[in-house]
Amino acid sequence: MFKFCAKALPKVVTTKLTDPMENGKAIGLTENSIKVLMTRYLKKDASGKVVETPEELFRRVSDTVAAAESRYGKTAEEIKEISNEFFNLMVKSVFM
Repeated sequence: MFKFCAKALPKVVTTKLTDPMENGKAIGLTENSIKVLMTRYLKKDASGKVVETPEELFRRVSDTVAAAESRYGKTAEEIKEISNEFFNLMVKSVFM
């Protein structure tokens, strides 16, 4: 799907950081963009505390977008590859 773009981009190394701000900085997001993600898009618990990192959000979105490919006969392995491509594009701010 985005192979022409994804091949030109370096592979993203995922982090083990659980703090949303530190995780976001580690994958190259600005402090302001992390604050927007924390306010609007990252999952929160019942008390309103953020319980997801930007990296986890990107993975959740890329998995959901790629899952549509199952309707067109893609295998689970192909869907995972497409999800990884979307994830890498999102982390590199090529696809948002």
